[in-house]
Amino acid sequence: MKGKSLLFGTKFVTINSQKYSLAPIQFNQFGENIMNRKLIRPNLNEYKEKMSRETAKKKTHPASETFAENYYYLKQMNKKTHVSIVFLDGETTDGVIEWYDRNCIKLNRNEAPNLLIYKRSLKYIYKLEDTNMDVAEKKGRPKSTEKKE
Repeated sequence: MKGKSLLFGTKFVTINSQKYSLAPIQFNQFGENIMNRKLIRPNLNEYKEKMSRETAKKKTHPASETFAENYYYLKQMNKKTHVSIVFLDGETTDGVIEWYDRNCIKLNRNEAPNLLIYKRSLKYIYKLEDTNMDVAEKKGRPKSTEKKE
């Protein structure tokens, strides 16, 4: 034989019960392995599909802020609803919310100076119209003036 004669062989590797073929192994005339640096990559579509299924199963976290507080303040401001504010120490004050921001509420009061109130000092807020209204009035019937004994 003139020159070098090469022998070819193929090696297989098993990973996770799947068989992958490597690049052909080449041998020279003396039976020595000639290094072939070409790599054959496995098909990654199966792994991509598996990962997409796993991410689809995961639930998304709820939003950290619902903006319900902002919606409530805007609604009361637009309707100019009379509200009563109860502070942490039990003191109350009445008025109409003029504006608010992240830390404060500005309360307009009748015949009294306006107040700038820090939200951290509030216990709760309630509408004054709802507390003065009887259940019968809510349904559209006039409130009876008779006293029951």
